[in-house]
Amino acid sequence: MDKSLAIRETMLSQIGASETRNIISANFGTRIANLGQNITPLSEVMRYVFVLVGLKRENLPTEAEAMVIRQFIAQNYAAITVEEIKIAFDLAVKGELDVDLRHFQTFSTLYFAQVMKAYEKKKQKAMIEFARIQEKERLKSEGSNVDPEKAEAEFHAEMVVKPYQKFVTSKGCDFNIPIHSVELVYSRLKKLGHINLSEQEKQDIKNQSEEIYINHIEAEKAFKTMSDVLREKQGRKEDENKRWNRICQHKAIEITFQKLMKLGVKPENL
Repeated sequence: MDKSLAIRETMLSQIGASETRNIISANFGTRIANLGQNITPLSEVMRYVFVLVGLKRENLPTEAEAMVIRQFIAQNYAAITVEEIKIAFDLAVKGELDVDLRHFQTFSTLYFAQVMKAYEKKKQKAMIEFARIQEKERLKSEGSNVDPEKAEAEFHAEMVVKPYQKFVTSKGCDFNIPIHSVELVYSRLKKLGHINLSEQEKQDIKNQSEEIYINHIEAEKAFKTMSDVLREKQGRKEDENKRWNRICQHKAIEITFQKLMKLGVKPENL
């Protein structure tokens, strides 16, 4: 076993749930993008999936249909691994994913996409846990005395609980998340499962963010400072996609605070 694999196995051993360990291990498997002309691993895992979900022999995809499914996977899921496809459907069959597995004896690309979308949500949580362990091991190897769990708890208290407490006390009038902390606060709330937006809420966020974004651009044009000019010349102007994402995340946090307040969630229980 090479050194990097041994280190990974050591970190995986720190994860209690076998399901989470399996998801993380699968992430380090054979990526679809690296298969090249060798379709055998993908074909084999898809045959496994067809049997697993209960397709009858007479309803299995024809070779032409299977080729279309493989092409769809290669074009749209090149970053995932063959092993992830297997574990995604294993979890779905066991009822561990929020997805409707009824296929009515027809296996389509839409059916595949729905399962993988549900799996991705599960995978995100697993990878967040693995990233926490990686950071803890990195700090340990560097001889750092910083406790990542303590640092995370301090960040939560200062940048999540305290702003929410002010929001509740002011009955929704005092919403103030420092601009440089928006992404971190958003990630923290999402990790805790608090950010769960409906399609209508997402659309509302998009509409409100577009107006804010336009106002930012107009304000910059009207009040451009020498610092702004210098940043542009030095190529340090903020990426517009990052700005747009931050504005959307800011609105998402505000909506989440409103929902939590309506539910009566106390700051100390956040």
